[in-house]
Amino acid sequence: MQHLGIFIEPMSSLKEYIIEAKAFLGKYNKRSPYLDHPPHLTLCHGKFLNEVKVKEGIKKILTNKEQITLKTSKINSFKNDQLTGLNTLYVETVHNEKLCLLQKEIVNIIRPDEHVFLDLFSSNKKINKNLKIYNYPFIYPDWIPHFTIASVSEDVELDFYKSFNKLIKFSNIVDKLSLWEISGVNHFKIEEFEVGL
Repeated sequence: MQHLGIFIEPMSSLKEYIIEAKAFLGKYNKRSPYLDHPPHLTLCHGKFLNEVKVKEGIKKILTNKEQITLKTSKINSFKNDQLTGLNTLYVETVHNEKLCLLQKEIVNIIRPDEHVFLDLFSSNKKINKNLKIYNYPFIYPDWIPHFTIASVSEDVELDFYKSFNKLIKFSNIVDKLSLWEISGVNHFKIEEFEVGL
C-alpha cells in the first residue's frame, strides 16, 4: 500500500511566505514536525492499494470543475496538536464553500483503503465516525482548510508572532491539484491535475 496525499499547492507570494516562515522557524529547531514538508493544503491523505484508481478519481472529480479563488486571512495554530504534542502554526484560509465541497467530494469518491491516524484519539464523535466510515477524520464541516508551517513549542510560537509579523492576505487561484507519495517526512510529487479538464 502507498501513503498518498491529495494537495493544493500555494502559488507565488503565498508559497514564498510559507517557505520564509519555515526558514525562520528552522532557526529554532530544524527537526520541528512538518517543517520539512513542502508547502501545501491537504485535501485528503491515507494508504491506498491502487494509485491508478486514485488518479482516475481525481480526473473524474475535476472534469468541468470551476477554478477556485482561495484567500488567506491570518496565522493561527492548533494548540496542543494531538499528533505532535506541540502548537501547529498554519496559514488560515477564508471560508470558501466551493473548496469545502471539493474536499468532501474527494473523500467520498477517493476514500483511503486504510487510515494513517493511529495516534489520533478524539473526544469528537463526528471525527471518530469519519475515521471509521471514510478512513479520514477531517471532512467538511469538520475540516479546517489551512497551509501548515510547522509544529512548535508555545515559546517559539510567541516569538514567531513577535518577530515574523508580516501581512498574509494572499489570493491563490486553485487551478490544479497534485498527488504526492508520502514516506515519513519525505514527499514526492507523482502528478498534477488541472481543474476543469
